Amino acid sequence: SFSYVFVGRKTGESQEYAIKKIACHSEEDEIRFRKEVENYQRFEHPSLVPLIYWEQIKCRAKENTTSFIYMVFPYYKNVLLHDALANKTKYFTKTLINLFLSICEGIRIIHEAEMAH
Repeated sequence: SFSYVFVGRKTGESQEYAIKKIACHSEEDEIRFRKEVENYQRFEHPSLVPLIYWEQIKCRAKENTTSFIYMVFPYYKNVLLHDALANKTKYFTKTLINLFLSICEGIRIIHEAEMAH
């Protein structure tokens, strides 16, 4: 299975969202990603982005059925770590350590739930 994340918004609104689209090609994929949705619904931690909404859509083409799961998260504009590093933004050591620990905590929670990231 494959997933993509893109930015979207409701028609007529300016609020942007991060939308994760997951293609499920088997029943096993569907079960695994529904478990991911269930885990995100349980998470309440400042190191993890909250799940706002999700939906599953099944598409039938001849003999094949592909299911797509869409997960909607808040989109945080201008706060990408990659951009900060590319721009050589200066940070105090304590800030970097706190950021690193927050990332590790989020990854720990996701790993304990046996989720991909």
